[in-house]
Amino acid sequence: MITDTSSVKVESVKMINGSSRHVLAECLRILPVRESDSFDMIYRGDVEDVLGLETDGDCLYTAESVYQLADLISSCGDRVGEADD
Repeated sequence: MITDTSSVKVESVKMINGSSRHVLAECLRILPVRESDSFDMIYRGDVEDVLGLETDGDCLYTAESVYQLADLISSCGDRVGEADD
C-alpha cells in the first residue's frame, strides 16, 4: 500500500497501463483530508500533483496536462464492461 504520494506523478498519461491506473487511484484515495464545515475536502494542489496537472499558479491548468488527463479517462472508458488487468 502506498502511504506517501510525494514521489508519484504521471509522467506520460498516454502510456499508462492498468496497473499504473490502480496506483494513481490509490494515491488519490490516501491524500490527506481537511475538514471544512459539512464537507471533507482535499487540497487542490495535492490532487494536481498526483494527476500531473500543471497550473499557472492561479486557477488555470496547462492545456497539455488536461489533455493527458483526458487521454487517461478515455483509455479507461474504452474498456467499460471489461475486466481490469
